[in-house]
Amino acid sequence: MYGRPPIRRVRALAAVDAEGGLLGIGGIERQPSGACLFLDIAEGVDARRHRRTLIRAVRRVLGWTARDEGRVFAIRDADRPTSAAFLEHFGFAPLGGAQLQEVWIWVGR
Repeated sequence: MYGRPPIRRVRALAAVDAEGGLLGIGGIERQPSGACLFLDIAEGVDARRHRRTLIRAVRRVLGWTARDEGRVFAIRDADRPTSAAFLEHFGFAPLGGAQLQEVWIWVGR
């Protein structure tokens, strides 16, 4: 827009339940260092109750990155105790280092 590229490029989808209620928004943000996967679960949503829908949404977003040559990152939400297991389920591993302990990289290709 206005003669220059947008600051950020995001491709996202909304996950909804059977009644059409918003469960969360997930997607990827393209960056020079790779793609950053995100999932923001709506406040008050029981992720365990809707895990199949959320898992399908994450798999779909990961499918968008299949053509990419670059890396895929995610930032673990330390306030959600199961977030590490959730990321591991999809093939993410901690990047490592004291300053990067919440940054995970997708190794499941």
